[in-house]
Amino acid sequence: MRATFVWTALTGCGDDGGAFTTDASVTVTMTPAETTSETPTDATDPAPPTSATSIDADATDPIPDESSGESSSTGEPPPACASDEACAFMSTDCRVGVCDDGRCGYTPLPEGTLLPDGGANCRAMVCDASGSPHVIPDDADLPGADDPGNCKRPTCSGGNPVFVTDDADVPPADAPGNCKQSVCSDGQPAFVADDADLPTDLPGNCRQAICTAGQPGHGPDDADLPDDGDDCTADTCLAGEEQHPLLAVNTACGADDAQFCSAIGECQLCRQADATCDQSGTGEPNNNILLPTSLPAATGDDDMVQSTCGLLAGADDVDWYTFDASTGWFDAANPVVYTIAPEPHRTCMYVRCDFGDTMVDCVDDDTDATSFFGDPGCCGADNKVAPYINCDSARVYARIDNPGALACVGYELRWHF
Repeated sequence: MRATFVWTALTGCGDDGGAFTTDASVTVTMTPAETTSETPTDATDPAPPTSATSIDADATDPIPDESSGESSSTGEPPPACASDEACAFMSTDCRVGVCDDGRCGYTPLPEGTLLPDGGANCRAMVCDASGSPHVIPDDADLPGADDPGNCKRPTCSGGNPVFVTDDADVPPADAPGNCKQSVCSDGQPAFVADDADLPTDLPGNCRQAICTAGQPGHGPDDADLPDDGDDCTADTCLAGEEQHPLLAVNTACGADDAQFCSAIGECQLCRQADATCDQSGTGEPNNNILLPTSLPAATGDDDMVQSTCGLLAGADDVDWYTFDASTGWFDAANPVVYTIAPEPHRTCMYVRCDFGDTMVDCVDDDTDATSFFGDPGCCGADNKVAPYINCDSARVYARIDNPGALACVGYELRWHF
């Protein structure tokens, strides 16, 4: 690149104070590697500049980092500029490029300016007075948390991460219910007895969970009542052991307490014989064939077994029942009556056909019997009577008595046809 400068020499005014006049001119042409000058024709005129340097705009020599506008180490001045924006390439983390007197340079950021460095490493990166970054210790720049619960905490010492004892950094809770708790001891995880950290305990077993000096166990708890699901037993505890004694005979049980507990702890339909021999609700008085308790009809469906309850109070008490029985044409007529009771008793059946004469055929070990009105029937040896009859519809009578002369006999009467 070549640059051309024109220099014009002016003659000074004389003693008479006249104006300057143009006397001579010199043209100077220079390249970056040379300086050329011509001597004016008038030796008395002021000398022109001795040198000038043009800057090759395409020059690729780097700008030294330590330059702040002065010439480079090659002797070339920094690039020319017209604004700070043109000198942005001079900017670094710690310097701001500026245009100073037509040439690019930089201004260092204030010494100690903090630079981003990732943090949490006990160090800081700052700018020095010359505009260069460098690392300094920073014990306030704490390292990131280590594994929680190891009884230590991170800190800084002289710009280096270190870990110190921290008994507040308790280990995670151990398995619950083992009578221990997690603690720190001189920077080391440990476990100590915790008798409030009770083990799991199942309710309703007459026992309670306890801790003794950090060891799990169980002790008696007679208030922790069990439940065996049986309506006819009591649910109690004795010295930490379950107890299920039978409830009193005839204690209400079952749905809506509509049944009664037996002497063997079964919940059944009928009251059992007891000291009171309470006959309420048993159809009394029904102690002769003229005053029988009427029962629902039996209609020939063997699967439809019906029942009722009764109570014999003393040797002279007799209970009578009656029901209508019918079956389809040509079906075998076989009325059935039987009783269930823990005490000895006797069951008899008498039949009166609706049409024609009545014939009764007793089966098994049943014995023939006849009612007060002459109706034929049978008395069961095992308290079940099921004779064959010669008609498909009839009036049936059932009699339950107490030949053993017991003070009280409770029973359940069942029938079908």
